[in-house]
Amino acid sequence: MYAQNVGAGADLISTGKKVIASKTAGADSEYARLLRKTIARATGGDPTQISTVKRFKPDGSIQITTYEDGDIVSQTKIKPHLVPTPDFSAPPKPDGSPQIKFEQRFNLLELLML
Repeated sequence: MYAQNVGAGADLISTGKKVIASKTAGADSEYARLLRKTIARATGGDPTQISTVKRFKPDGSIQITTYEDGDIVSQTKIKPHLVPTPDFSAPPKPDGSPQIKFEQRFNLLELLML
């Protein structure tokens, strides 16, 4: 008589799944992205992931970027309207008038667009 290890096949399969998952967990290659899209289409899921990122730049402009599956679909940059205002923190001009600085101001339509 001999002893059979009945659970050996299941252990081998689970070990193989763990190895494959660990190798592809951090993969962001083109192949991994295409594989995820193909699997999503085969299972009936929505293959596209759309995300919008708003970046507020130091110069006062706003950059809106739309990504679809990691690729840039559209990119919009909204520049602010600069308004001259007196700068009382700077030393005055030789004639005594204050220095002028430009500050960003958005109109109501630009603010509603965000």
